[in-house]
Amino acid sequence: MEAKHTPGPWWVERVNKSTALFVDNADRSICQLTGKVDSERDANACLIAAAPDLLAACEQAAAFLLQIGYCGGGTATGAVLERAIAKVKGGA
Repeated sequence: MEAKHTPGPWWVERVNKSTALFVDNADRSICQLTGKVDSERDANACLIAAAPDLLAACEQAAAFLLQIGYCGGGTATGAVLERAIAKVKGGA
């Protein structure tokens, strides 16, 4: 299953401390985080902005582990990677 998300890179844009945070790419706004201005909201925005990079890292790690014969066959690491990738691609 192919991911259908807006391609990265994504970044956090802070208009000022009292307004919403935006996660953007060159073409569009990905999301807007509103609510209490605090470190948790900032961390959530950074996590969302990192999503395309995290997906690519998971896919590369899974491919490498499969190549060396470690991933798959019910290994815990392989299962975690496979679940994360499937969740992004709408399969979990």
